[in-house]
Amino acid sequence: MIPAPGAQANRLDRGFATGGPGLICYLPLGDPAAVGDLAERYVEAGVDVLELGVPAANPYLDGPLVRASMGRALAAGMTFDRVAEETAALRARHPEQAMIWMGYGAWTAEDRVVELAAATGVDGVLFPEPARWFTRLQERLAAADVHLLHFLLRDAGPLDVEHARGAGGYLMLQAVGGATGTGTPDGELPDSSGLIRRIRDAGVRAPIALGVGISSPEQVRAAIGMGADAAIVGSTVLRAALDGPGALRDTLRALRRAVR
Repeated sequence: MIPAPGAQANRLDRGFATGGPGLICYLPLGDPAAVGDLAERYVEAGVDVLELGVPAANPYLDGPLVRASMGRALAAGMTFDRVAEETAALRARHPEQAMIWMGYGAWTAEDRVVELAAATGVDGVLFPEPARWFTRLQERLAAADVHLLHFLLRDAGPLDVEHARGAGGYLMLQAVGGATGTGTPDGELPDSSGLIRRIRDAGVRAPIALGVGISSPEQVRAAIGMGADAAIVGSTVLRAALDGPGALRDTLRALRRAVR
């Protein structure tokens, strides 16, 4: 949603208000196997939104690659307080970069989510669950200028689509059924253009970001061609981060070129 004139804009709102498609990429927090200043490489490549992965014990929507990464982070002692510390450090180094937390609803108490989201300067919080479960949290985050980002499965029912009319920041729409990391770079994405029209016809104004199963520049282009305002890439970027700085740089640049 575009903020009212004179309002202090959330970085997500500012970014999407400039027009043009966006690129959102997953960045693992606390994974000792992903070394180096990852965020610096994301920013240098022109990634629009950093999706900061908050480690969870049961990341049920995520495939083996992300699950293993989160497991390593937890084994290394990653806690929600450390997530907040790392996020605050990223914000200090990149004050204008949009970044969100992606995690699961049971990660910590609601009060802590609100307190630390506001304190660290994160722009949004995403749970891969129906946003109508988090109505009170959405209101409390909004008071701190933080978006509760809505998530819709491909087979979302009318109630969830209707509830998405209150989405801010952006809405994540599942591009491929199943867990993350299940897409193949040379595979065709299911056509989501009809789903996007249905969501728009329901009165949803927030930008729509297609994610889950998008793993190549060609699929990023396809997602934008279906009418998405942004594409989300997770496992492919994580795999590149694990392969080293050169692989990560090349992967991010190729993905970024696909949305220009």
